[in-house]
Amino acid sequence: MRLRIGLAFVACLACGAPAPPQASPLDDGSIARVRRALSTIDEASFRKDLTKLVGLRNANDPEHARAALFYVEDELRAAGFAVQRQLVRREDHGEVNVIADLAGREVSSRERRNRVVVATAHLDTVSASPGADDNASGIATLLAIARAAKTIPTASSIRLIAFGLEEEGLAGSKRYVRSLSATERARIDVVYNFDMVAYRRHSPGSQEWPEHADILADLKGRPLPTTGSFIGAVTIASEDHAPIHALHEAQAFVPRLRVETLELPPVLLRFTPDLTRGDHAPFWKVGIPAVAIGDTAELRNPHYHMPSDTLVTLDLAFGAEVARWGAAGVLIAARPL
Repeated sequence: MRLRIGLAFVACLACGAPAPPQASPLDDGSIARVRRALSTIDEASFRKDLTKLVGLRNANDPEHARAALFYVEDELRAAGFAVQRQLVRREDHGEVNVIADLAGREVSSRERRNRVVVATAHLDTVSASPGADDNASGIATLLAIARAAKTIPTASSIRLIAFGLEEEGLAGSKRYVRSLSATERARIDVVYNFDMVAYRRHSPGSQEWPEHADILADLKGRPLPTTGSFIGAVTIASEDHAPIHALHEAQAFVPRLRVETLELPPVLLRFTPDLTRGDHAPFWKVGIPAVAIGDTAELRNPHYHMPSDTLVTLDLAFGAEVARWGAAGVLIAARPL
C-alpha cells in the first residue's frame, strides 16, 4: 500500500458536516437476507484465505505468486463469478489484473439498468515482504465479498478486481481505468478499494499522525484518535454523499467495529499528493466515485513493507469484521433484492 491516508482522516475530521441521512435501500426482508449473506464471513474463513495468500507475490517468488493468483481465480469462480484476466505491462515484465463479474438483475427504470458496484484490492507485494496486511488482507476481503454476494441477488452487477503491480506505480489499476470506454465508466456507481485492513492496536499512542495535524484537529474542536483501533474510509466529497452512504448503512451489521468514514474536499488533493498513491486514485482522476479503505498503513503498522508483515501480526477478528462491513457496504450499494 502506498497511500498515507492519515492526513485524509485529519483533514476530514476538521471539515464539513456529516452526510445527511438518506432513504435506506433496505426493507426488513432485505436486511434479513444481507445478514444471512454475511454469515458466510468469519474469522476461520478469513484465516484460511490469508494462509493461502501470504508470501512473496512478485518476481522474487514466481511460484507462490502463481499459486496465489490461481487460488483467487478458483475461489471467485466457486462463488459464481465470471472470471477473466487483463494483461498489465510495465517496462520489461508483465502481470495481470483478475476481473470477476456477477450479473445483477435488471430493474424497471431504464436508466438504472446495468449499473456496476466495484470492489478492488491489489494482489502483489513489495520485493521482500510476504504482505500479510499489505495486501493479502484486502484480497481476503474481496473473496469474502464474493462468497456473500453468491447468496443474495442484487439489482446492480458486482465486479471484483484483484490488481497486479500496485506496488509499481499503480500499473494495474491505471491499465484497467484506461481500458474503460466512456460508457463503461458511466456504468460504475462506486469503487471500494481495500488496502491493508487487518492491523489493529489498542495501546495508547499506537496511532500516529502527520506533522501539523494538530492544527486541523484544533479547527474541529476535538483531539485525534491516539489508538489504532479503527478502520477508515476516505472519499472525495459529493453533493449526494453517495460513495460513502452504503458504508454508513453497513455499520448497522457490525456495531462493534470502530469506523471513521470521511469525505475530502476536492481542493485538498492539490496539497496532499500522497492521497493519490493507492488504486482508488486512477478512478478519482477520471471522475469515478471511489472510496479508499484501510488501517492507515505505516501510521499504525510497524511492519509496513517489511519482511515482518506476516500472518501472526494481524488481528484476524478485526479483519473479519472489516470484511463483513465491506461486504455489507457492497451489497447495499448494489441494492439487494
